[in-house]
Amino acid sequence: MTTSSGDVFQNEQGSGGGQFNEQASAGGGGDIFQNEQGSGGGQFNEQASTGGRGGDIFQNEQGSGGGQFNEQASTGGRGGDIFQNEQGSGGGQFNEQASTGGRGGDIFQNEQGSGRGGNQFNEQASAGHHGDVFQNEQASAGHGNQFNEQASTGGVGNIFQNEQGSGGGQFNEQASTGGRGDIFQNEQGSGGHGGNQFNEQASTGGHGSIFQNEQGSGGHGGNQFNEQASTGGHGSIFQNEQGSGGHGGNQFNEQASTGGHGSIFQNEQGSGGHGGNQFNEQASTGGHGSIFQNEQSHGGHGNQFNEQASTGGHGNIFQNEQSHGGHGNQFNEQASTGGHGNIFQNEQAHGHHGGNQFNEQAATEHHEHEDHHHAGHDHHVDHHHDVDHY
Repeated sequence: MTTSSGDVFQNEQGSGGGQFNEQASAGGGGDIFQNEQGSGGGQFNEQASTGGRGGDIFQNEQGSGGGQFNEQASTGGRGGDIFQNEQGSGGGQFNEQASTGGRGGDIFQNEQGSGRGGNQFNEQASAGHHGDVFQNEQASAGHGNQFNEQASTGGVGNIFQNEQGSGGGQFNEQASTGGRGDIFQNEQGSGGHGGNQFNEQASTGGHGSIFQNEQGSGGHGGNQFNEQASTGGHGSIFQNEQGSGGHGGNQFNEQASTGGHGSIFQNEQGSGGHGGNQFNEQASTGGHGSIFQNEQSHGGHGNQFNEQASTGGHGNIFQNEQSHGGHGNQFNEQASTGGHGNIFQNEQAHGHHGGNQFNEQAATEHHEHEDHHHAGHDHHVDHHHDVDHY
């Protein structure tokens, strides 16, 4: 259906299984409303394009009993918004693609899945200029879910990505503002036998800040966390990872680069698990910003800590590692300010059989100072403290 400046209303309802296909083009300033409801399994396909000067697109799909959802929307104009909403019960596959291609339009993508078979979520969004992108995915129960989000504003807009999964899942987020916008990424995984895998990548390419938050709880396989963030300007980076429970422990990997004046805050916490935790942090401000790295681990058969930090300017570096329990821990810290900043390194271990190994390297390359503090409390254990001062 094609109109010049009028509105397009498409509504489909099916019971007992069905296939829905909708295509709409306003070609002007009109709005497009697409609504599909299916019960008993179905396949939904929606395509919409306003191609004009401000029209909005509303896409809504609801399926019960399993289904496949596909939405594509493009405003191609100067301010139109895109609203995509998908709800599935009984396991399903969700695919959303949206592009405003204009100067201010926002994109709202919302997916909700509930069922036994797990769900697969795929979201792609491009605002094209000043518009914001809101992506929200929620999955409950099932044998695990797969989440994939990609968002680009290409201007000044902000990106909000939120994923919640219950029953174990795989989370993948990629976001790029290409301007001054901020990026907010939040992932939460609970339960499940396989644990959760978290992957976040974010780049502002300008002055915006990046907020990354990952939380994993339960599961027999532990959790794997991977975060990469680059502001490329003056923005700050906030990375927070928390893992609890699981027999396999947790693996934490954080990489952050501001490339300017922003500060970096990295926080990792691991609790429980028989396999201990592995922590890896890398941070570079490339300017005047400060770096705060904090790692805490409790329980498990030993933990491995690795921290690397470089300010490349006037900023300060704060590194803190704490471990309790297990069969011994390995600590490795490397820090370089490359300017006038200070370095604070602190390691604390309270453990059992294997002892602890501490390795610290610090270089200010100026006249400032480094402060080191070690605290170990073990019974019938030898300590190994290796500290190199430059």
